Amino acid sequence: MTKNDLQTFIQQNRIGNLPVYNFEFRGPDHEREFRVHINVAEINTKYKNKTVYSDWYKNKKTAEACCAKRVLNYLNHQGRETLNNKYQEQKKIEQNQQEEEQQIEQSQSLLLQKSQFEYQSFTQQQQQQQQQQQQPIDSFFSKFISIDKNKIKEELIEKQRNDGNLLSCSLSSLEVNDATQTDKDDEIQRLKRVLGDLQQRVDTINSIFQDESCNGLTIGQIKTIGIPIVKTLSSDDNGEPMEMNKSKPRDYQVELYRKSMEKDIICCLPTGLGKTLISCLVMKKMKQLNPSKQIVFIVDRIPLVIQQSNVIERETSLKVLSAHGEIFKMVQLKQRFDVLVIIGDLFNKLLSNGDLNILSFCLIVIDEAHHIVKEHSFAKLLRDKLNTIPEVCHPKILGLTASPAGKKDFFNTLLSLKLISKVSRCEITKPSHQSINPYINQKNINILHIPTNNLEHHSIQILKDLIKKYKPNFSNDQELLDSVTSVIGSNTLKSLTSNSIDNNINNNNNINNNNNNNNSNSNSSSGSNQKYNPTLNKFLSTFFEKINDFINIKMIDGVNPIGLNLKCFLSEEVLNIDDTELQSEILSMIYSLPDNEEIADSISKLEIALQILDEKKSDDLKAIIFVKTRDIAKKVHSILEQLSMGERFSFIKPNLVIGHGSSGGGMSISSQNKAIKEFRSDLCNVIVATSVVEEGFDVPECNIVIRLDPPTTVTANIQSRGRLRNRDSYFYGIVKIEDPREDNIYEFFKNQERYLEEAIHFLKTGELPISLKQQNYTTQVYQVDEEMDTNSYFASASSLVQEMVIQVKKHTFDFDITWEHIPDGTGFYNAIATFYINQIAVHSLFNSGQNKKTAKENTCKTILQSGLIYDLIKNLD
Repeated sequence: MTKNDLQTFIQQNRIGNLPVYNFEFRGPDHEREFRVHINVAEINTKYKNKTVYSDWYKNKKTAEACCAKRVLNYLNHQGRETLNNKYQEQKKIEQNQQEEEQQIEQSQSLLLQKSQFEYQSFTQQQQQQQQQQQQPIDSFFSKFISIDKNKIKEELIEKQRNDGNLLSCSLSSLEVNDATQTDKDDEIQRLKRVLGDLQQRVDTINSIFQDESCNGLTIGQIKTIGIPIVKTLSSDDNGEPMEMNKSKPRDYQVELYRKSMEKDIICCLPTGLGKTLISCLVMKKMKQLNPSKQIVFIVDRIPLVIQQSNVIERETSLKVLSAHGEIFKMVQLKQRFDVLVIIGDLFNKLLSNGDLNILSFCLIVIDEAHHIVKEHSFAKLLRDKLNTIPEVCHPKILGLTASPAGKKDFFNTLLSLKLISKVSRCEITKPSHQSINPYINQKNINILHIPTNNLEHHSIQILKDLIKKYKPNFSNDQELLDSVTSVIGSNTLKSLTSNSIDNNINNNNNINNNNNNNNSNSNSSSGSNQKYNPTLNKFLSTFFEKINDFINIKMIDGVNPIGLNLKCFLSEEVLNIDDTELQSEILSMIYSLPDNEEIADSISKLEIALQILDEKKSDDLKAIIFVKTRDIAKKVHSILEQLSMGERFSFIKPNLVIGHGSSGGGMSISSQNKAIKEFRSDLCNVIVATSVVEEGFDVPECNIVIRLDPPTTVTANIQSRGRLRNRDSYFYGIVKIEDPREDNIYEFFKNQERYLEEAIHFLKTGELPISLKQQNYTTQVYQVDEEMDTNSYFASASSLVQEMVIQVKKHTFDFDITWEHIPDGTGFYNAIATFYINQIAVHSLFNSGQNKKTAKENTCKTILQSGLIYDLIKNLD
């Protein structure tokens, strides 16, 4: 037994930290003896106050081995006790589960007896307790009706055998005693309702048996699953939601709750207005209506699992199971739970492996529902998984989002909303402005423009020239690719390089390796060839990092995060390039930089941010500074920590929140939660964060949001503003003038928000926005391809209509247009346009012209001016 054995045991079993060996000795030097002890609590804190000693030996290694062996024996013994405890706990869980299954079996046995027409007594107490003594079938009906049980049983069974329709029975064996006509009608209707419930149950179970995906289900599961899902409120329900434990819902939340109980919806509500509480109202009601079913609440990010679990459990008292990759164990699925809060990818995996069955759930809640696109796990669930089960078993769907779509124009926004509706089978709904305006905090939005200085112009131009001439290969360096796009933008990078760079940007893992083989004998500066040059890539990586630092954080109050003399720094860096020709070329470019950076001095973004914090400092200061990358976040946080030691910025108590994960130096979930907790408890008043805080955390109310980097999407813009929960709060976006990546970006997002409002309003009312009604289609300038980098110009209405049809088809809708040109007998032509949806002609219209081309153009103008194509899109399924 050696120290290595103990170390291996601890690592393999993930017990805790490696042991620390503490030595003692006694006796004179020539007779010295050694003893070793290990504090087992230092390995794992659960072993409190336990210290293991070796015997006395004349050899240190022997003493170590003895101590290691005793610690290993101790850990083994503790492990067996732990396993035994877990066994007893698991045995208890299985016993409880078996009791629950027996109760379900007993309950379903009564229902099956009912479906086989061996009627028992069902009073209200029996429905709640499901354990009362059986009574004769005659007591199920009133005193007004006499029943020949054998005859009615024979008639119903024969009817089920013939056509499966119980409700078509004549019920001739019923004899009505002396009673009023109202009593007779009531009893007949009551009996028909019973038969209707039975018929629905029979149909459901038949559908399940015919579904191949249900082959692995046990009879007990089918009995439970076969109960039809109740998705709507009963006629006698007044629509008032069930009471929550902590919160009282506002009027607009009750309005959205009622809409959700009418149909499947995606609830679009600004950040901070209580989307989760709406879901709690729906979950509690759906659990009451479907007590044997479960609910799943699906999220996109790990921090949201714990966060939403806590809210649901606190508000509803439902039993919640939280599941994500870092904490989830399969054994947890055997526990009883009402609501499963889980990451989308993990939920799909459990469904695919058969560990969960979609038929067990009566409600699916999807948080951040704007992710229901393309191959996202949310879209895969709704598009693929639900299509494998009978329609009658489909659970209710409720989506939650602050912004379901953000596109460049009204047309693409409308298409995006329709695609989300198609995949989710939900109606996108939003409360009226009047109902939510009293609860929206008025934010002071400020967009601050700072100049782009000569140094930045020179440096960025050098980078562009290097990329254009040498076309470096980024396939092996994703970090460099991210740095390049952060400085010059992905569109500029595409224009400077060959088409193959698109593959690097869009899917860096799917690079065609043949490019390198084909170009291995080519000059690196020729044509569109891409040759991997590690020394060039290393130089570019350093260059981009320094330029990015200078643009964002430069030098502030004596804090020097980067070398001030960029020209000298780069001149030294270029000497590390082995290729002398390349080295000479780059040096000639660098010499064009200003000798003194003070000549090209400008105010950096961080300096502006610090001025804002200094102006707004107060005892209740709560600020979030958003940046794009983890690297910049760490540097800004480091600068703030140094500045907080000085007198001017001593009021700043900074902290850092970036994405989790091991790659790129991410934070653990516990570290993220600790930082947010400190922000809540006033141990911190300024958080430097990446996009993880936009939708990944429920941060406490803050009064200042500063964006050093603009958001990448309109959804991110809305969510970062939504962090402001105080009445008097400020949003600052800092952008560089004449920088194509940033200039006018917030105006662009403002237009996208308007398009979203207009598209949702159009889907609800059919009323087109005024801007489209007033559009002049004679000389049309319009963009319809969301993937195009620049505006697409259409000189004719016909080319525009054709492109719009193509875009609708690209969004997976079965949509088309055909043309027919017919002479009208007067020398003119009628151009007839016929639109098809799902290969069925749905609308035709025509206009005339002197020739076929003119007639088609005039017809297309009519299509555009009438808004017909938008109406057709609105009605797409």
